[in-house]
Amino acid sequence: MRKTIISPSIEVVAFDVYGVILATTDEKAPRKGIIRLLDEGTWEGLTFCTCSDALTEDVLSGLNKADINPRYFDNFFKMPRKGANFNKQPKDFLPILKYYNLLKEPNKLLVIGDRKERDINPALKLGCQAIHVPMYYKRSSNIDINNYVKFLQK
Repeated sequence: MRKTIISPSIEVVAFDVYGVILATTDEKAPRKGIIRLLDEGTWEGLTFCTCSDALTEDVLSGLNKADINPRYFDNFFKMPRKGANFNKQPKDFLPILKYYNLLKEPNKLLVIGDRKERDINPALKLGCQAIHVPMYYKRSSNIDINNYVKFLQK
């Protein structure tokens, strides 16, 4: 197994769950490559968490159904839903920055999301790093999350 070295500028990776890790359809299949990403290499000094607008118990249930062990994640952050059109509202990543003591170094938080207006733009506005992945909505999607691992490798 090859050893993976994480960029020293990243300490925490916050994954959106539905559309990034799990499909947004009812089958909730894991995105191709996500388990390998979580398993592979030495992630020394790197913490994974989730940032979903779904209830934490729903996130845990979805991960378990997809055979993704929740132990990969240090914390499960519930992003508030405000109103009927919450999918267009930006997420607030300040609670994650506060929890991990990164308010003065927001660039040490990497947000991986599928919606520019909800995930990516608000993360960049705070000074965080971000990766925008295409929304994963069905098992037959050809996008492999492993293609994004190179960003984390030196």
